[in-house]
Amino acid sequence: MDEIRTFDPTDRAAYRHWSEERVRFADLDALGHVNNNAIGVYFESGRLEFFRTVGLHEEGTSQATVVARLAMEFLAEIRYPSRLDIGTRPVRVGRSSFTYRQGLFVDGRCVATAETVSVLFNLRTRRSEPLSDEQRGRIAAWL
Repeated sequence: MDEIRTFDPTDRAAYRHWSEERVRFADLDALGHVNNNAIGVYFESGRLEFFRTVGLHEEGTSQATVVARLAMEFLAEIRYPSRLDIGTRPVRVGRSSFTYRQGLFVDGRCVATAETVSVLFNLRTRRSEPLSDEQRGRIAAWL
């Protein structure tokens, strides 16, 4: 499972997991377009929905995921009002971490991409811990 899957993150057809957001007026900056920090929040919403889908955000457990690396590419302005579609797809599943790509789309057009590495984190020990075979399998099913 340690192989890296490649695909064009700007291609809407490359994603199977989707979530939706709406641009809020508060997301705008002085230039009148969505601020880059708000785009990071949109990607966060998409990844958290994906984590819930694969069972990584279950209440009452001692596990969480933390972001170890995040790289975003801004491709076009986003204006208010807009509906946003966020595609999420894993590209690699490691021992305690996994890498995934995301695309942010407005009216079918990719306006930003992100690549993130998340690590499984034990809330009691405050250290990373290995993904279980079951967790790895649930993430890998979306590769």
